[in-house]
Amino acid sequence: MEKRLLLAIALSFLVLGAYTSLMPKKQHVENKDVIDVQQQANILPAARQSSDQQTKISEDISRNIIQDSELYTIESNGLILKFSEIGGYLYEAFDKVHNSTLAIRNIGLIHEWGQYQFTASELSDGVVFTHKTQDGLEITKTFRVSSGYVLELAVEINNVTNSKQTSYKIQGGSFNASTEKDQMSARYYESCALVNGITIRKPAHGQKKPVAYEGHISWGTLRDRYFCAVIAPQFIVNNGVTEIIEGENRLILKIPDRSLESGQQKIEDLYKIYIGIQDEKALRDFGGAAEKLINFGTFDAISKALLFFLKIAHKLSRNWGAAIILITIFIYLLMFPLSFKSMMSMKKMQVLQPKIEELRSKFKDNPQKLNAEIMDLYRKEKANPFGGCLPMLLQIPVFFALYQLLMRFIGLRGAKFLWIDDLAQPDRAYVFKTSLPVFGNELNILPILMAIGMFFQQKITASQSSASPEAAQQQKIMAIMMPIIFGFMFYKLSSGLVLYWFVNSLLMLAFQWKISKAKV
Repeated sequence: MEKRLLLAIALSFLVLGAYTSLMPKKQHVENKDVIDVQQQANILPAARQSSDQQTKISEDISRNIIQDSELYTIESNGLILKFSEIGGYLYEAFDKVHNSTLAIRNIGLIHEWGQYQFTASELSDGVVFTHKTQDGLEITKTFRVSSGYVLELAVEINNVTNSKQTSYKIQGGSFNASTEKDQMSARYYESCALVNGITIRKPAHGQKKPVAYEGHISWGTLRDRYFCAVIAPQFIVNNGVTEIIEGENRLILKIPDRSLESGQQKIEDLYKIYIGIQDEKALRDFGGAAEKLINFGTFDAISKALLFFLKIAHKLSRNWGAAIILITIFIYLLMFPLSFKSMMSMKKMQVLQPKIEELRSKFKDNPQKLNAEIMDLYRKEKANPFGGCLPMLLQIPVFFALYQLLMRFIGLRGAKFLWIDDLAQPDRAYVFKTSLPVFGNELNILPILMAIGMFFQQKITASQSSASPEAAQQQKIMAIMMPIIFGFMFYKLSSGLVLYWFVNSLLMLAFQWKISKAKV
């Protein structure tokens, strides 16, 4: 890959790294006022969104009381679910298929009743939590396992008190510390909601105030690198509120005010809950356009197209490492016309370099005449000094789309290839007993091989150049520095991504050697 493209990607990575390192740490939110961040949604007045004292108490309890709570465990085909009897909510989920405890917890917690001690009763397919308040409010929360990763939550409220009851807030979940091996996983924490048909996304960091959206709520979700928890009301919620409390990593659905007079027939609200991996088919089957929560960033459409071909490659090879190699070859062939045009354009510019130097020497005292003569030379030789730039720029979105895909695709998690035990992690060929400078406590071979391949690629590029002695010296320095820079940047990244870049470097190495034989 030509130097300018490598530099562009390197600078992009450095900017992303600097942003991540300088990004504000997560803070506890004290100001509960609502801020305007989305014009398409109806933002509520701050006064209406101020949390009352009871809600604040229950929120504090929900974070601390679980240490003293009895946990009630049920098991489905895909999940082991632990429920808290204090508050009667889903405290924790363990994915048996992927052998992982989800970082998303506290699902179905109703804040107004979060401090109550519920009574748990076993069902054949779930658990029932019941509680009667001192003033006579009867609350029943029934969790049923609908399928491997889908639950149903029925909330029944029977008001036998002497006062009017209204709405409640149900929690879609909150984030706990990541259970993944790497510390980067927490950077993928995100709150999402489908409100008024618009998918709202907010990262679980970087905001100092909660935000709220009013309108028709289809679902709310929290997601991390691989998993998600979706809570979807199965009744019409036209004036509900979705609160995304980013500083505390929580998502809350506020059900519209409904007057429930004393002795009135009970309210019955049904919710569907999905807990599992971010799989498009599973979320589509869940309903409510829940598959819209899957997003790979700026180049989402390209990432999803590449995922389609990656899955085809896996069906052919039966190994995710081999599939990455196949998709790398596929992308290389797809980009070959652009790469060929770019390289031939640059090769033509190299051929013209001696003539350009002659013109610079001849018209060194007349810059205007020099520029006119150089442009005339380009016109006669049908050369375009920018001919190598546009094809390279078109490749950058593909790279970043593949980067997001390989960093977030759960198929690579735990996938083995050659000496690599997990394609979603650095290859960790050897783990040292003590931490070493640069390498840390692990030796990752693949980034080193990638850097070596890039070094020879840069050497071939320099050997083809007809640049001035000063430029040639700069190229020699770049031939050493670029592999080192990329080796550092990729050293801690997933081995699946490094494998792609390594194979791509080998293909480009062969391509550059071949193009050196071509005539312009």
